[in-house]
Amino acid sequence: MERLRLFVKNHGLTACKYSLVGLSGCVIDVGGFALLIAYTPVNRFLAASMSFTAAVISNYTWHRLWTFKQRHLPMARQFIKFVLVSVGGLLLNLL
Repeated sequence: MERLRLFVKNHGLTACKYSLVGLSGCVIDVGGFALLIAYTPVNRFLAASMSFTAAVISNYTWHRLWTFKQRHLPMARQFIKFVLVSVGGLLLNLL
């Protein structure tokens, strides 16, 4: 129990930041998809791709500005890694 308390004390704020950014990405993805389907003539596959892309860009931007501690890494390289992990997560969800 002491280890959990120390972990929360040391990393609780970071975990909250990750959660808030992730939640905002979910809202962008689901909300963007719903809006695109309801108000544009795009098909659901294109709408899903567009909303996923918007959510990934938003999440990366917020993580880069607010959550990540390693801001000294080259932005393009960090973004590519972030996108690859996001696409990997998407593929796992589609299985």
